[in-house]
Amino acid sequence: MCQAVAGRVKRVVGTGLDQRAIVSVAGVERDVSCAMLEDVEPGEWMVFHSGYALRKISEDAAGALAALIEDLPLGS
Repeated sequence: MCQAVAGRVKRVVGTGLDQRAIVSVAGVERDVSCAMLEDVEPGEWMVFHSGYALRKISEDAAGALAALIEDLPLGS
């Protein structure tokens, strides 16, 4: 199953289409392309999939998404 993940931006490097964010998810840092977003700032929350940022979200929305994912059944 493929799913998007929410994480908090720790730092941002580069500009324009080369901009990347280091995003923390449950204490693990991920390198995420920000090519599809504008004005990404440290401290913001985002949803990303396969290394690409999809959209910015609020901290409340990030918590709700994390809770939803935890409730998904695993296995078959």
